[in-house]
Order: sequence, then C-alpha cells, then structure tokens
Amino acid sequence: MTTIYTAAIIGCGRIGSDFDDIESDSVFTHSKAYTLHPRVTLAGLMDIDVNKARMAARKWKCKAFHNIDDLLCGLQPDIISICVPDEFHYE
Repeated sequence: MTTIYTAAIIGCGRIGSDFDDIESDSVFTHSKAYTLHPRVTLAGLMDIDVNKARMAARKWKCKAFHNIDDLLCGLQPDIISICVPDEFHYE
C-alpha cells in the first residue's frame, strides 16, 4: 500500500502560490510541487489575507483557511510548508 501524504501551505504569496500555475511546465512554488507529486495531496492553503487564501485555493483546487488553528484542526496535515517571509516564521 502506498501512503498518500496531506500537505498544507502557510502563505499564499510568491513561493507559496503565485510564481506559477497549474498549466505551466515549470515548478516555482510549493503549491505546484505538491500538486504534481503522486504521493501528496495539497489539501489547504492559509494566509492572513483571506481573499488571497481563497484565490490561491481556487487556483490549486483545495481549501482556504484564514488562521493556523483552523488549518491544523481541519486538515491534520502530514506536511506543512511555511511560505512567509523569514522574519515571520516564528510567529
């Protein structure tokens, strides 16, 4: 049996979502990488800007979250990418 991992991304900006899209041949974002990986399901994206999270979730066909607690409780992801500027990683 092959394990399928659930991934979530915190931060829907450039490296998290914006640098590429589903149709592109290149991989520039965590969203694209997870979408292409056969053993990973991109389940959700979170951003403090809820509209940005919603737009990215529509683009990558997953759920949008406005806060980390909802993301963690709602998805219980196996993998989390922190895609926010370095100075905000701890927060």
